[in-house]
Parts: sequence; C-alpha cells; structure tokens
Amino acid sequence: MKSRFVASATSITSGLAISYQGRSVLRGGAPSTKLTGRPNSVQAADLTVVAPAEYGSFGDEGLVLGSAEACSSTGATMKLLAPGATEPWVAQGLSSVTSESGQLNPLGLTWKKLRPATASGKALSVIGADSIDAVYGVRTVSRRVSLLNDWNRCGGLASLVNFSMKETPSINALRLLRKLDSEVSLWARDVNSQRRAESFLERKVHVAPDIAMFMPGRPDESVSGAIERIYGSREENSPVVGLVVNAHFDSWSDQLSMPLSEYFKNMVTPFIEQGILVVLIAHDIRDWPGDIQLIEDMVKAVGPHPYLHSVVPSSALAAKALISHLDLCITARMHAGVAALSSAVPAIGLDYVDKFKGQFEWYGAQDNVIPWIQAVDVSLVTEMADKLLSNLDSERAQLSANVAQIRSQVPAWVPRV
Repeated sequence: MKSRFVASATSITSGLAISYQGRSVLRGGAPSTKLTGRPNSVQAADLTVVAPAEYGSFGDEGLVLGSAEACSSTGATMKLLAPGATEPWVAQGLSSVTSESGQLNPLGLTWKKLRPATASGKALSVIGADSIDAVYGVRTVSRRVSLLNDWNRCGGLASLVNFSMKETPSINALRLLRKLDSEVSLWARDVNSQRRAESFLERKVHVAPDIAMFMPGRPDESVSGAIERIYGSREENSPVVGLVVNAHFDSWSDQLSMPLSEYFKNMVTPFIEQGILVVLIAHDIRDWPGDIQLIEDMVKAVGPHPYLHSVVPSSALAAKALISHLDLCITARMHAGVAALSSAVPAIGLDYVDKFKGQFEWYGAQDNVIPWIQAVDVSLVTEMADKLLSNLDSERAQLSANVAQIRSQVPAWVPRV
C-alpha cells in the first residue's frame, strides 16, 4: 500500500520534512534557532572534537552530531577525530572527519601530527561519555589524556567534556585522569558526576547537559512506517508508547530469573493488552551488543500483535525523529531518554550504570528513573506510565519550558565566533 507520507530531503539540520494526509507531522526535526550562551574564553573559529567510540551506537552518534549542531549555532566549524572508519560520519553530513587510527601511535603516548602550529590558539574537546571509566580499555583513557596534555602544551585550549563518573570509578582510569594538566578544563554532563569528579580528582569540574540534546531529528524511510502507525493509532485516540531496549543487560543476566527477551516482553504486555500501541526501537545497529536480535526475539515471544511494532532506525537522527512522535518513551538507553526529553516527550529511564538520574534531572524528570533490576516488577513501570500519560499535556508543557532553558545556553566549551 502506498504510504500516505510525503517526504522531502533538506539539510542535516532541517532534516526530512514529513506530512501526513496533507498535515505537517514533523516534530523534533525542525531547524534549530540561533543558540546563545555566556561569553567564553575560547575564541577559536573551529573546534576539533574527539569521538568516544567508533560509529554504530546512536548514543555516540548523538554526541558527535549534537556537538556539530552546537558549533553551527555559534558560528564555529567542527572537525571530527574518530576511532574507526570515517565514511559513516561523512554520510551523516559531517564534512571534516579524520580517523584516529592514523593520528595516534600504538601506545597512545603522543599525537604524531601534533605541532604547535596545529594546536596553538585552537580548541580541542575530547568527549568523555563513559569512556573515561575505561569501558573501552585503559589504553583509550591513556590516549585521551596524552592528547589533551599535548594539545595544551602546544598552546591550544583543551577540554575533557560530556563525561559521566560513577560512584566507584576505575582506579586505573582515575590514576590516568589525575595526570591531566591543570589547564585542561573538565566538563561533566550531570551534577552527580561533577561532584564525584571534583572529589576524586581534587580539581574544578564544570557541568553542562549532555550535548546530544542539541542533535535534531531527521526522519527517513527507516522510520516513516512507524510514524505512520503512530498517527493511525492517534486517530483512534490511543496513546503511543516507545520501548528502547538494551542488550547490554545480558551482561548482568545472573541478576535475572528469566531471559532478557522475556524481561522486556513482560514490560510491553500490559500496554498492548489495553490496546496501546508499543513501538520497539533498536538503539545500536551493530551486531554486538545485539539490540536488533533482542527485538526479534521479543517479537517472536509475543507473536503477531496489532499493537506491537518494531523498528530499526538507520541513524540517531532518524531515531530522534521517531521518538519525538511518541507520547511516552520507556528507555533502557540514556541517550534515547535525552532524545525524548529534549523533544518534550515524557520518558521513563531504566537505569543500569548510574547515569540516568543526573541527566533526567536537567529536564525535571529525575523521579522518572527506575533501577533496571527493580523493573522486573512491571507494576513499577506501568504505574509510572499511567501517571505520565494521564497528565500528558502538563508534562509536555513543563518539559518544553525546561528544554527552552537548556537550549538558551550552549556549553562554554563550544567556541564562539
């Protein structure tokens, strides 16, 4: 059947305009307004951003594209230094991308092409995310620390930004982070991480919301069918709930008394039995950790059902566009929560690495976080969902006000031109 959606491609910022039966239904993908922020000491015309990991996770993709959007809003130009292949980043609209593999020596002790002329008076920001706790290995942390110190010593403006810090961080990672030059500025992405980092590192740490919130949505064919289903459900005056799964939970399967697919199946069952459409959304398109396979296992476990729809977005841009059309997003991935909340869509976070609450707090939604293992009791999720859905207009209004406040200031580590 021919889709009732009409799509037209525009820029990375403005996204893909979608209309439904002649009405515009694009939400979250419109061009960003000019963002403002307090004056910043960084006067460079461009910013080199170091991605936390190679392309494939929508979280890491959101961090990079959010940084690019923030730079665009201030008139700065962003250059990306990324692990792995550069082609996927270029395909997302980034014009200046270099592979990290050709820049850092195998031990990560120095940057081969770094010279004073390369860094002097210019800005470099290493996106920390979870990587500063050595989740990608101690060598990654060592490389980042060496690069930041080298940049600083060559006269550049170096920052470690957008990172989380757990209550019990890696001792080896802390040992390396304490070697950062005092001139390197640190930016946590929530107040809990800020407090912990200041305590562990005994130095000043700034704070700003996760930069992925600045990423726009850009719907494409991978999500247009799901958006059509959403608007079909709305014509029946029924809310739509999204569930973003996380195959990483399988790493802690010893804490579950059931397969992971059953854990998430039990979560969606109360909704679909009430005639509420549930959209299952994959967050990571790589073979590992296995989000796509997990969704397939869930669909097989539930069986064919008119109120269950699964989708694998092609990119973080498409995922955010889809999420922006939901009435509620239940997410086991933090950045899907950021995508929802920054689109004024209420979200419930299933926290698993102690970073949801601090991020949700920026949007006044810190009470909407449940430790993932407690969510085995499905009633905790359904009761919270009922409360949010029954007050949907007021929840959205409050979120919209909070988002406007956050958007009014770009983090000061982004250059102003």
